[in-house]
Amino acid sequence: MGASWLEIESLLKQLEEVTAFSHAEALLPVARARDTVAEAAMIVSRAGLSGDPRAEAAAQDAMARARVTLQEAQAAVRRAREAVAASQLGCDRAQRLIDEARALRARDGERPNTPARAPSSADPGRLPFRS
Repeated sequence: MGASWLEIESLLKQLEEVTAFSHAEALLPVARARDTVAEAAMIVSRAGLSGDPRAEAAAQDAMARARVTLQEAQAAVRRAREAVAASQLGCDRAQRLIDEARALRARDGERPNTPARAPSSADPGRLPFRS
């Protein structure tokens, strides 16, 4: 079971890297991976103490499940990082547009207000004749 402990340590290190993401607690695959890796560590510990071949087989199964859920968590974190980056780009673009709109409005406020004149015709539906 010594090799299994090395793998559990590797899984725990990978889990630490995944949970280091600031929004990891909001991702269900990360919670699932945390629980699965912890369960696998316990199963491997018990199998190592018992020496029972069935317990060792259960430990191998638990580690396989832990590897899969950890890969799912890593993919979820990768997607979340991409979403955060895309959202930040969108926010930055929106802020630039807002700043530009405010600058245009401020510049427009400096010009004297000249309201548009309405057509001077007796018939409101008819445009004035120009000669």
